[in-house]
Amino acid sequence: MNENLLEIKFYGLQGFRLIRHCVSEYIRKMLRDKPGLMEVALNEAVNNAIEHGKASIKLKLNVIAGKRLVVRVKDQGAGFPGQTLLAKDEKDFEFDESGRGIMIMKASADYVRYNRCGNEVLLVKHIEQEECG
Repeated sequence: MNENLLEIKFYGLQGFRLIRHCVSEYIRKMLRDKPGLMEVALNEAVNNAIEHGKASIKLKLNVIAGKRLVVRVKDQGAGFPGQTLLAKDEKDFEFDESGRGIMIMKASADYVRYNRCGNEVLLVKHIEQEECG
């Protein structure tokens, strides 16, 4: 059993509001009270799933080997070419309302990737190791 795994299924913005505090506490605990912008990246991913996806949203957070916080957000929508948008430069979104969330995720997480269907995003943040004194 993986005691660092948090997996939640919710519906829409109201559902996310109900679980947001729990998810934020998990991130803070795993990133040792230095969540930085990872919460912002997660919020952008969830907002995109709510806006463009359908039905339920699955949120999965896990710590791998004590070194990486891995977050997956999956919706039931048709998806979109997420990897193509990730490859674009920030200036391509300068005046565009759409796509800013992707740029925020790229700036906030250490690694961002969409699945082939474009309905699941993977966010990875490296965990700072405690320095020995």
